[in-house]
Amino acid sequence: MKKLLQYIGKTLFFLLLLCSLCVLTLLASAKEPMKGILAELTHSTDYGAGYNQGASEIIPTIEKVQKEDAYTKLLIGDSVCFRLFSELQDLNTQYLIAGTNRGVTMSGQYILVEEFLKHHPQATDVYLSVIEDSLITDYETGYGYQYGVMPFAETDTLKLLDPETRKQMAHVYGGLFIKERIVWLIEDSPLNKKLYYNLLDKLNPTYSKLTFPDVTIRYLVKMKTLCEENGVQFHLLAEPLKDIEQRHKIEKTLRAEYEKTELADCFPDYFDQITYYPEERFSDNVHPVGTREELNEMIRAMQRKSGCMQDLVLE
Repeated sequence: MKKLLQYIGKTLFFLLLLCSLCVLTLLASAKEPMKGILAELTHSTDYGAGYNQGASEIIPTIEKVQKEDAYTKLLIGDSVCFRLFSELQDLNTQYLIAGTNRGVTMSGQYILVEEFLKHHPQATDVYLSVIEDSLITDYETGYGYQYGVMPFAETDTLKLLDPETRKQMAHVYGGLFIKERIVWLIEDSPLNKKLYYNLLDKLNPTYSKLTFPDVTIRYLVKMKTLCEENGVQFHLLAEPLKDIEQRHKIEKTLRAEYEKTELADCFPDYFDQITYYPEERFSDNVHPVGTREELNEMIRAMQRKSGCMQDLVLE
């Protein structure tokens, strides 16, 4: 019995030592010089520079809406919004153009709106420009963590979301991994990114479906309500779509789903705003391409169908 207890004790000590070494390695992987060395040894270098760097992409936008300046109108949206409008910023002194991507979800867009209104008491209008795909985006394990969690945790703006939303995030990503200190530990380490992203995708793969998730319904309504409370007009704009059979089928399905939600009452004309364009006007299934004038043509169609942004300078 004594030998058995000694064996168990040695085994537990070894396991404790092994766990300690693992923890120390993970901590060291976030600091130079071990950060670079461990990234090379574990083939994790791509995760430090070119693998969906959500925080570094989105944080500048958060800081932009937080800056106190003379803008009175905010234009936010997904990567299609960014493609269509970002080049127009220098021409427009009333509009702050802050397109991101669908990965931030509607809760991320809500944070941008709240921060803008907080720092721009003179605001009059907020425009959210998105395609259908962005409206059905839920918290995903593909790249949702990098864009929907990390930038907001790192800027301490995740607290602007309600407890139920943070609970939903925790269900997908793990409660520990939406805490600021842990997010930074992952952010600063290519090795930790590789381990967490791959483990998350293996253990809890979660992807959006052809329906409107709770996060979309809840935060579109919250954006509208928040704007009304601040005397600001909120506008939901539909973006151009590729004229292929698949997109028409998706629209038909989503129109039916939309009518089942309160969004149909809040934003009844969203689907009626959609304009289809030939395949050659897109680089993939969603992103338009073309000269500045060709992109402006799409924007003018959006202006006509929505009746919004009539004072947006295009040239």
